[in-house]
Amino acid sequence: MNDPAFKRIYQEINENDVVLYMKGSAIFPQDGFSAAIVQILESLGLRYREIDVLLDPGQAQQRGAYHRGR
Repeated sequence: MNDPAFKRIYQEINENDVVLYMKGSAIFPQDGFSAAIVQILESLGLRYREIDVLLDPGQAQQRGAYHRGR
């Protein structure tokens, strides 16, 4: 696929064992779900890449397109 968003998501997933698309950041999560997942990942000692979907409003749509294209 030639879509730059698809390529970016593909690259993020392939370069990191765990990618967390969340609202906010690990330091300042913006919802309870994001906070809970961060707490779980950190309690397990897992390294992860966090991506704040609030910084890019098109991110959810891009992830949906990536998921459908796989």
